[in-house]
This record gives sequence, structure tokens and C-alpha cells, in this order.
Amino acid sequence: MMRAALISAVALCASVARARADDGPVLQPRPNIVRIEHAAIGGAPTMGPADALVTVELFFIAGAPQSRAVLGRLIALAERHPRRVRLVLRPLERQGQILVPEALLEAAAHGKAWELLDALDDGQGPISRDDLLARIAAIGVDPQRVIAAWDDERHKPALDANERRRVRRYAQGVPDALFNGRSVRRPLPSLSDDDLEEAYRDAYARAQGFLADGVPRAALAAAFERDLDRPTTMFVPGAVEDDDDDLPDGEPALMAGAIDTTGLPSLGPAAAPVEVLVFCDLTQRGCHRQLASAARVIELFPTEARVVWSPWYSIAQDVSSDSDQVARAALCATALEVGWEWVTAAVSRGQRRSLDARSIGDLVDDLQLDRGRLDACMERLAPGAGRVRIARAAQAGIIHGPTVVVGGRIYVGGVAEPRVLQSLIEDELEPGLLERAAPDYRAPTR
Repeated sequence: MMRAALISAVALCASVARARADDGPVLQPRPNIVRIEHAAIGGAPTMGPADALVTVELFFIAGAPQSRAVLGRLIALAERHPRRVRLVLRPLERQGQILVPEALLEAAAHGKAWELLDALDDGQGPISRDDLLARIAAIGVDPQRVIAAWDDERHKPALDANERRRVRRYAQGVPDALFNGRSVRRPLPSLSDDDLEEAYRDAYARAQGFLADGVPRAALAAAFERDLDRPTTMFVPGAVEDDDDDLPDGEPALMAGAIDTTGLPSLGPAAAPVEVLVFCDLTQRGCHRQLASAARVIELFPTEARVVWSPWYSIAQDVSSDSDQVARAALCATALEVGWEWVTAAVSRGQRRSLDARSIGDLVDDLQLDRGRLDACMERLAPGAGRVRIARAAQAGIIHGPTVVVGGRIYVGGVAEPRVLQSLIEDELEPGLLERAAPDYRAPTR
């Protein structure tokens, strides 16, 4: 029965084929069809499968000899484990040298990143703009596209994001690498091939541990991000600007009350969950160091943190003192919506020379402000307005300057080590005991 049905089906197909042949010519395949392999373009250049259990991120300076040597060894590692390792390249900008990193990311946007890296791998040292454009043309990328990328800096946000990620994940230097989000604990160029192999094995074992705990394979990247292996950091206070030896000992104290930051210069979104308060005298270099350090750290948390400056100096000073006048000028600059720009200019000028009331005119010129509007504001703002802020801060527990407050804790002398401040901010961003539990990636049980 089955054989007869099969014969009938074959006969039917033959009759249909004859009927189609009678209806007209049989269409033949087009002779010019060519199979083209599709490769995803844009974003960070990568090598290896997207679902590999180990992701190695290399932070490097494209074309630099030390980075080139490390890149070659990581490529070899990925080739030894072609199904288990994914290599992600994160180029960095250094010392204003942006031509090669921008060119590499533009080449990546055209699927030619690895070709450009090969073209740069000649060991001849620094490369000129014209030579770089010639090599770009040789790999099949229109040089005008790269020139346009240089002009509009379209890849600058990606380069900045690479630098933020490098520092946020506690990478040590450049070049450096993350293995599943964790940095290596020694300078990357000093690691042998065996060391790299061990770092890979450790990362692979951790990934398998996540899978054993029920984390879905697709959620591994999120699990790695939460599993930050932060190095131990010790609080290093800065110098205290007054002569009072009665400094608090032990654990940083909690503030006795909240501080109203309305009208104070700030950097970062007002709705940021973490606020870093810096109380200091803008005429003092210790203040400038604290503000410069805080601004650099805050850049790592563009939506999560902000820094606020508040005046602090001895209220025994006359209201016409340099400290009071400079503080009032900063408060007025905030009223004119250039508060943090004023603080930045003051820090920049104060790091080169002394800052006093006579510097106010220079800062006005630096920021191209209307001096008349600033003077009118300072006349309206009562002399000693900064002292009112200081009195409120004293009631909240601020007794010395500079002082940095993070999470309500008072760090007298400020925070001399930027990585400590980074750690304090990260601690504040961690969910607390009373917070809603984070999503659980474990597989549901039935």
C-alpha cells in the first residue's frame, strides 16, 4: 500500500513538472548569485561567540607597542579556546591622541576593525595622519568617512565610556583586561601566557558556578556585573586646613541633620541617588584638590551621583575677607546658572596661583560673565551669607574643613584617595537591607 502511494506521488510530481514545462520555459538559477557572509558591524570590535562563558575585555591604546603585544597574546588565548572565550576590544584615548582610536571605531562601524589593527601592526612607532589615512584606504574604508568621524567626534562618547568602565571595574592601568568583569591583580604586560591561561580558567570556573546556581546563560553578563571583586581600600584623609588638633577618632560620624543644598554649585543630576558634599574654602589649595578629585570620580557615575560644594571657613573672619567674598561670588555665580563652571575655574586658577578677592574679576573674564550682574547679586546677597551656610553645616556636625560627606558620614580632611571616594559611592549604590530585593536570576522551581 505504502509503495503504491509513493509511486502515485512520484507520478503526480512528474505530471506537474510536464504541465509547467508546457506552460513556458523552465526558470534557471541566476548565474550571478554570490553567497555573502554577514558580519555584525558597529560597536566594540569582538572575536569569538557572543554566548562564550568567558568574556575578556581589553583596554588598550591602538597601535602602541605594549598594547600590541598584549593584544596578540589575548588573540592567541581566544584561538586556543574558540568556543569558550569572547574577546572584546575597548580602545582608549590618551594624552589627546584620538586619531587612531577614532579611526579604529569608525573602521569597526564598517566591519574592518581587525583589518586596520593588522595594518597598524608594523612596529614602526607613531603613525602620521596621512599614513593612517593611506592604510585606512588600503583596507577598503573611505578615508573621508574617518575624516568626518574626526571632525564631529562621533566616537568620543564610546571612548569616554570605555575609560569609565575601566576605572569603575578597578582595572589597574593601560593596557589592562577584565575577565568576566574582574580585573587582573598585576600589570597585564607582566603576565605570562600561563598567567593568562590561569585567569581564563578561573573565569570559566566562576561562570560554571553561576550556571550551577541556576543563573540562566543569557543572564550571565548581569551576574558578572553584580559580582564585583573590589580591591581593599583604606580611608586616607586629606589635610585639615585649620589649626585645631581636636580631630575626631575612629569611625566617621553621621551628620546630625540634613543640609539644604539649594543654591549651591553642583555637578551631576539633581535627582542622583548619591550626593557628595564638599565643605571647604575656595581660597585654599586643599579645597581645590578635594574638588578636582571629586569631579573626576563623579564623572564615573554620570546618572548616579553628584558633587556639591558648600563654603567652609572660620566665621571669626570679617565679612570683607577673601574667603567670604569668594564664597559669595560662587553663590552668585550659581544664581546666574554657572555655579559649577565658576568652581571649576576657581580650582583651575587656584592650582596655579593664590586665589583671593582680586581673583573674582579674573574668573569673570575666564567665564565671559557680565560683571555688572555678578556685582548686583553680591550687593543683594548680604555680607556674611556664606557664614549662614557655615552655621547650618556646623549644626549638622561639620567642624573642620575640608570635609567630605558621603551617605551622611563625615570624612574630616576630605578623601585624599579617589578610589576610596569611588568605593564610598558604590557602597551607597548597593541595595540596603530595607530595599526591595534585586531580581533573582535563578531558574523557577516547579
